[in-house]
Amino acid sequence: MMSSGVGQFIREMRLKRGLSVRDLAARVAMNHSFLFRIETGRRNPPPALLKKLAKALDVRVEELTGRDERTALKHFRELLKADPNLNFEFIRIVNRIRRHEISPKALRGCLSALNGNASA
Repeated sequence: MMSSGVGQFIREMRLKRGLSVRDLAARVAMNHSFLFRIETGRRNPPPALLKKLAKALDVRVEELTGRDERTALKHFRELLKADPNLNFEFIRIVNRIRRHEISPKALRGCLSALNGNASA
């Protein structure tokens, strides 16, 4: 099951636009209770539905898919298979975060800088 990242973002965008769950569900021709389960992280929206939701919320579909941790985990697994040493380095970073030697915000900043972004 996915994290609430995608669902939480959908909910935030829906509320920002003044839409109820029923309003948004009607715009994308889906059941409002299924939308609620997506927003609470209990269900995964299929790709076709993500496209409809993005259009209805006037956001890029990448803004939704980029919050789906399943995609990130898939890519991360591929990287680990290609270079097993990354596993060791990643575990070291996670342990430093757990010991509060590195903050998640600092890690995002480093990753953002590597990605060429000015802010995290």
